[in-house]
Amino acid sequence: MEVHGGPLPAGVHSPNQLDASVMIRCSEEEARAMEQWLRDQEDSPPEYRTSAEVIRRTLDGMSR
Repeated sequence: MEVHGGPLPAGVHSPNQLDASVMIRCSEEEARAMEQWLRDQEDSPPEYRTSAEVIRRTLDGMSR
């Protein structure tokens, strides 16, 4: 699974690159957990919801 330009959970650091592209490889179960974590954060920046949507669209695309 790939997430481009979205925020990462606490303790996860993006690669040392000049752009905001980030690739995350994980299982579908882990992706669903990341999506839920991003949605559950209170007072989170809007980017968290955007990242959750990117994960959701990616998962939906995989199931087609």
